[in-house]
Amino acid sequence: MMRHLTPYPLERRFEGEAPLKIGARISTPTGWLDLNDRKTYQLEGSSFADRSVGWRKREVNSDYVEGSFVVNAVRENVIEKLAVWVRGETYHDLAMARQRLEDALCQLTYRISLRTSDVTRYWEATVADYQVNTQREYLHSRLALVSASIPRHPVEEIVSTSVDEL
Repeated sequence: MMRHLTPYPLERRFEGEAPLKIGARISTPTGWLDLNDRKTYQLEGSSFADRSVGWRKREVNSDYVEGSFVVNAVRENVIEKLAVWVRGETYHDLAMARQRLEDALCQLTYRISLRTSDVTRYWEATVADYQVNTQREYLHSRLALVSASIPRHPVEEIVSTSVDEL
């Protein structure tokens, strides 16, 4: 059973709330790649929706005391789920745009910027696992969905930004 994936609408509304503006970028050697420019790239609705934190911990126990005790714990890398619709006016445009995104995800280290309304989060990330899906026969398609699992450092930089910058 194939799940139908839909892009984020231009504005997401919550009851009684103003529109929520969303932006995401990946750093590349030639500058930032905008993943939600709504022309070539558009975030799919499940991007960055779930997050889980794992721990690397050291526990001690004894033959004389029940249970165990954590004596040291640090967070492991977080896996961010990213899905981006890639569009092209021609097959060549699609192939070039898809290749730019794939090259960005294959870097050993890079930064991710996630902008939600007036808050921007920056993460240090590393090479991602990804897959490319098309809706029609690949050679005739001008639309592809790139889904990635991006391992990132658990520490994030949070910056307050102007709503008008998005």
